[in-house]
Amino acid sequence: MQKISVSKELFEDILLKKLLIFTKQNNKYWKKILLEPKIIDDNIEYSIKQFESLTITNGLAKDAPLLVVECKKIDYSSSKDCFEFSLGKI
Repeated sequence: MQKISVSKELFEDILLKKLLIFTKQNNKYWKKILLEPKIIDDNIEYSIKQFESLTITNGLAKDAPLLVVECKKIDYSSSKDCFEFSLGKI
């Protein structure tokens, strides 16, 4: 399970199911979290880790509101240069 902090507006959109695909920009942090290196025939290849669920919080406080959301699939969009999380049941 991966924990992600989002803004209040984005949190409400996910709660109300207005947002079915959540995106995070391609940066060093998300590459470290989501990419899994594998050595195949002396070459390094990367695959994207898949999570069954995501914990989405509104803020970083201990008592911040949170949602546990099913994560159907995580993909990389090369055209948008971001990771896309397909969200399911809350």
